[in-house]
Amino acid sequence: MWTWTRDHTHGREHDPGDRHAPLATAAAEGGIALDGLDIEAVIDWLGDAHHLGPLRAKVARSIDETHQALDDVRLAKLNAAALAGGAPDLHQKLEGRLHGSRTRAYMTGAEDAVQPAPITDTEQRAHATAHWRRLLAEAETARQRVRLLLWAGGARLDPPEPLLTEQTAQLARELLGSMSTSAGSTVKQQQFRTAEPRPQSSRTVTDPAHRAPVTGDRVWTGFSRSVVVMDRTVEA
Repeated sequence: MWTWTRDHTHGREHDPGDRHAPLATAAAEGGIALDGLDIEAVIDWLGDAHHLGPLRAKVARSIDETHQALDDVRLAKLNAAALAGGAPDLHQKLEGRLHGSRTRAYMTGAEDAVQPAPITDTEQRAHATAHWRRLLAEAETARQRVRLLLWAGGARLDPPEPLLTEQTAQLARELLGSMSTSAGSTVKQQQFRTAEPRPQSSRTVTDPAHRAPVTGDRVWTGFSRSVVVMDRTVEA
């Protein structure tokens, strides 16, 4: 056991805590399944285990194969270790898992949800867009679909234009329908066609990777094509 552990240490370990992660890693290579504090120690240790060289990516890959239910914090640390350890394929895979988990958390309004960040890699953007479309099909409420549209804009995804048009129109109908059922209110919808449907204070943001209006801009345009005219009557 200590012989195996020696392959993972750098010689400057001074107390049992310093040897926890190397020991756990050696145990895993010997066929012992890790969980709880052991797997946490290994993932935290990998971030600074520069002395491992290529072995660093091997350890990260082993963790990915045996632990598919890592939370976003540990998944992000494992992802960083895979990239630093020279495993771009594993990094791409973990990046996809991480993005998928974060998209779902944002859709459901989870407490630990983070804001979307632009995806600059073309292949990652394509995979993220495909996952986003699957989540859109699973969305159960208008609120979830709105949050997914907001995520698509922030992440600079590439959903098809017809899909965006369909979704924004459907959401507009649902929102207008809920307003029309309010007590003492009547709602009329009319189509609004103009060369510039957005407010004058809004400006088009261009994605450097595509040199075209980004998703968020297209979503906003889709919503702003509908003008709501409300005649409120107050019942005595």
